[in-house]
Amino acid sequence: MSGTIRAARTSALQQYNDARFVKSYAMPGRTPKLPDVNSLPLLCGPPRLARYLLGSTFLVYFVGTALLYFFGPWQYPMALGRGRLIAFVIAAHTAFAVGYFFGVRGMPRAAGRTLPVETLVLFSVAIQLALLLPTSHFATGHWIPNPWRAASNLGAVYTDSLHRRSTEMPYVNYIRILLSPILVVAVPLGVFYWDRLHRFTKWLFAVSVIGTLALYVAMGTNSAGGEWMGLFPWLVVASHIAGVHRLDRKGWMQAAAVQCLSIVFFGVLFSASMVQRSGSFVQTGLMTGIGAKLERQPGVDAEPRRALRDGDLRDRAQAATRKAIGRELTEEEMRKLSLPQDRVHLRGTTAATESKAAPRVTAPSGSRSGLQGLAAYFSQGYFAVYLSLAEPFVPCYGVGNSVFLQRQMARLTGNQRFLECSYPVRIEKRGWSASVYWATIYPWIASDVTFPGTAAIVFLIGWLSARVWLDVLGGQNPFAVVLLAPILLMLYYFPAHNRMLQTGEGVVAVPALLLAWLLTSRRAVLPG
Repeated sequence: MSGTIRAARTSALQQYNDARFVKSYAMPGRTPKLPDVNSLPLLCGPPRLARYLLGSTFLVYFVGTALLYFFGPWQYPMALGRGRLIAFVIAAHTAFAVGYFFGVRGMPRAAGRTLPVETLVLFSVAIQLALLLPTSHFATGHWIPNPWRAASNLGAVYTDSLHRRSTEMPYVNYIRILLSPILVVAVPLGVFYWDRLHRFTKWLFAVSVIGTLALYVAMGTNSAGGEWMGLFPWLVVASHIAGVHRLDRKGWMQAAAVQCLSIVFFGVLFSASMVQRSGSFVQTGLMTGIGAKLERQPGVDAEPRRALRDGDLRDRAQAATRKAIGRELTEEEMRKLSLPQDRVHLRGTTAATESKAAPRVTAPSGSRSGLQGLAAYFSQGYFAVYLSLAEPFVPCYGVGNSVFLQRQMARLTGNQRFLECSYPVRIEKRGWSASVYWATIYPWIASDVTFPGTAAIVFLIGWLSARVWLDVLGGQNPFAVVLLAPILLMLYYFPAHNRMLQTGEGVVAVPALLLAWLLTSRRAVLPG
């Protein structure tokens, strides 16, 4: 079969080059018809550099976050030694690289069925806009998202949004879960096939993206901005390589301008959230419970650290009470479990004398807070891996990788064990907080298949990423384009958690998209 494919590739390229040569010198009225340029990536296969672009980029990203854990500004206590952690990280990264290498070989596949891209993008965007207002009301208490009001105090807005989402009946979320396979197609198809969309669809798509970003800002979160920033360049580059939307100099400048605006938007928003969120570890230079701290933080003295430890004890008491009574706490109950601020002082002194003696904590600048916050988010998860490797395996029967699945299983069976079997929850006895810190994707997967089994799953993830990327570069498989978006997000969130399956929307959408890609993909059509 390899000889047939090689011959087909050579024949297709020769026919195309011969036709271009004849066309250049043919007499008027006798210009031969060129083969379809868009079919060439499918027949000839993308260049080797393009094939390995995604895998090599994310492998460097994974290694970089691991190095950031060991050599970055945040220092993590590892009394048990770092040998097992280093061995597992090397095994996981090697598994991803080997899986990607095997997956990227071969030819891209086309979709066996025609997908009406324009109609699908328009339908998806219309649903997103229809659900935007009720989602805003559920998450923020306002029908129309107001990012300007939220920007003045992202910390308070974020806390209020969390409280509303945990106490209100999420009817709109149920609708979003059911329609999630349709909702997720707008961004990948809209960007990848931008050149084929009508002007009205383009405007509606832009309004949908801006509205979604405004909603998440109004909720006090920055995830939507980061995800758009991460997806956009990959979809643009893939569309160019596939020949779907070839960019000239003006097109590249426009794409670069959009990406620069996205980076600035996310950077400003993330830095502001690090500064404004109450009890931010960037402000104090200390991650409570786990004992990680920033290097060279002379402005952080013992007093705010003591206050932070008391705040951590308060949060843990509230979490334990919620788990015991099976519901959210009222404001009165939360006050009873809180420690008054005027009672937080060092032993042997009074609050009055401490206020005079204690030096003022100097908060880092916005840009510095953003960089320190990114360093913390990208590195802290490896400490969860370090703690989890010392714990025995407790099977979660397929739901340990997803908080959403754990909650649904506990609700259906009445067995609260499903909420406590995953590694990130079980290491809370050692100071970790599964609801505060990121744990990487590895302990979540290991909760179902052990850590050696996790390396095998990462191998399959590498293989799947390569196959989908290869089909996208072929330019004839819209199902692969749609599936590429959640795969990219999963890879970006490797140092964080299992992004694909942590929410109800992901649990429904990702298997549906994966099944659609598997059922519709077929071998490349060979000439002759």
